[in-house]
Amino acid sequence: MLSICIPSNRPYASSRLALESALIYAEKTGARVIIADNSGDPEKRARFEGASPCLTYLDTSGYSALDNGLAAFEKADTPFLMPMGDDDVLHLHPGQERLRLDSLADDVIAVRPSTLLWTATDGVVTVKQFTLDETDAGDRIIAYNRSAQGDNTLYYSIWRSAPFTHVWRMLRDHHPTRGAYCDWALVLSLVATGRVVHDPATLYRYDLGRWRDESSILATKLSLYRDVGLPAEASMRHTQILRFADIHGFLQSQSLPLTQPQRTRALQVNARFGITSFCAAVQREPSSFHEAARVFANGDPQRYLTPDACFDDAIPVLEALKEGLGASYLDFRKAAAA
Repeated sequence: MLSICIPSNRPYASSRLALESALIYAEKTGARVIIADNSGDPEKRARFEGASPCLTYLDTSGYSALDNGLAAFEKADTPFLMPMGDDDVLHLHPGQERLRLDSLADDVIAVRPSTLLWTATDGVVTVKQFTLDETDAGDRIIAYNRSAQGDNTLYYSIWRSAPFTHVWRMLRDHHPTRGAYCDWALVLSLVATGRVVHDPATLYRYDLGRWRDESSILATKLSLYRDVGLPAEASMRHTQILRFADIHGFLQSQSLPLTQPQRTRALQVNARFGITSFCAAVQREPSSFHEAARVFANGDPQRYLTPDACFDDAIPVLEALKEGLGASYLDFRKAAAA
């Protein structure tokens, strides 16, 4: 029923604990482990290739981070998959009964573990296990924005394989930047398609690493934009309108399990969240933004009710951020809806 998918770039010494913990979990639960290894480390390959009947090792040397992730996800032939970082740790709680994946209601998109946010110096600093029980797509987007509080570790959950992999393919094949900062848009698009329940028997220890303090968080966010050729500081100021455009594009796909009324509701809520927060930022510091953003910020506050028109209005803002970006987003929306 479940494939644990680990795109792994770290060498053996720093990834061993993560990979071995996933293998132990899989052997106890009947899951599979898929390691897509683009580290080029011969010691790591020798340890894990053929190590267990429930492990598939892929030599993905030379793959980009995005292609490496998709290599692991596309190899999963189970109804559910779980992405895992190669610096995290997966455990099975001995005192809890594991949730049966084959008994889930059709409207459940994901099963979240108990997520233990951890640092090497302080150990476990907090535990996240909130669910998203709302039956309305827009209400789930609202609830996730409220509950996540800047922490997107829900990504490391057990997802239905088909929609999860489909959104990743859209990111690889059609997204204007293919940036790693799109993880929020990926999760919010998936959350729109179904409820999220909790499995108390699955413990996921997430290494906060570079997300542990304000200075390293800022440096990391800037690097995510810079790495894909966007102006880093300006893109930080445009985070909300970029996320709005990303989610709007992903939600166009007719392959996602959404009725048309629920799709419309999700698109409207996404537009309201993204546009309201972006316009507020522009109005607070208009001199920090291009003229196109200032014009956009003075538009009709009710335009989120027609999300496609709102998206069209945002194109000049994206074009002003980087030449060609606005046109690329128009292509993205068209390709996603095809």
